[in-house]
Amino acid sequence: MIYHEYYARPSSWIGQAVREGVLRGVKVCAGILVGFMRSEEELARSFADAVSNGASGICVFAYPPPRPELVEWVGKAFRGLSGG
Repeated sequence: MIYHEYYARPSSWIGQAVREGVLRGVKVCAGILVGFMRSEEELARSFADAVSNGASGICVFAYPPPRPELVEWVGKAFRGLSGG
């Protein structure tokens, strides 16, 4: 679980944390608490940063979503990763 705000880090830290684990030989599925995301762009960038730094997957945390728009944002972010 890479809950950046619990560690007073920006969302860009998600990719850094993934990379740290991957460089140690750990298979990382990035657990991201999407309720922390302030914009659709930040959420999509966080997913992309995780994958580009070697995450083998992304696990989304926040149920029920604290804001209704997060459901749409998550869907768009995943589609963006797959090129869809």
